[in-house]
Amino acid sequence: MHKVLKKLYRDHAHFIQLMDIFEGELDKYSNGGELASELVTDVIDYIDHYADNIHHPIEDQLYQAQLARSDKGREILEKLLVQHQVLMTLTKEFKRAFAANAQGTAVSPDEVVQKGRDYIVQQRNHLKFEENDAFPLLKDELSDKDFDIAAGALPDEEDPLMDSHLKDNYPTLAERLAS
Repeated sequence: MHKVLKKLYRDHAHFIQLMDIFEGELDKYSNGGELASELVTDVIDYIDHYADNIHHPIEDQLYQAQLARSDKGREILEKLLVQHQVLMTLTKEFKRAFAANAQGTAVSPDEVVQKGRDYIVQQRNHLKFEENDAFPLLKDELSDKDFDIAAGALPDEEDPLMDSHLKDNYPTLAERLAS
């Protein structure tokens, strides 16, 4: 398996771990507990920065390479390209609702929880769809050169969860992951 595909699978494992943390915080909050605002902020900032701006564009490059080559998997890949845009929008919508709620404006705690839960469901379904349908297709259809081109077209930024500066960039998340 090409190192880029291995990286995408590893990223997905991290995203699942973050969705579990996020869901735990929403459960606590919806049951009357205190929301760990800094932790939720770290998770969403990580998703906004890394998943939406590094990870998804690599996948998009691979999907486009396959679409340019063949109609095999076209419906799957086109659907995933749209899902990436939807997930980016949902990330931004949750960030806005979360910030508005924190400032005591017109967003209720119930709305924050609902937006968060909707986001988690969408993200988990998306990850499963990619791993079950898109990644095996890419593995079978694309060459090492295709993977190299996709990776080379974007910043060579490492997953922040693997970065030695995690504590500096996402302190509360680093603390949670260490515990």
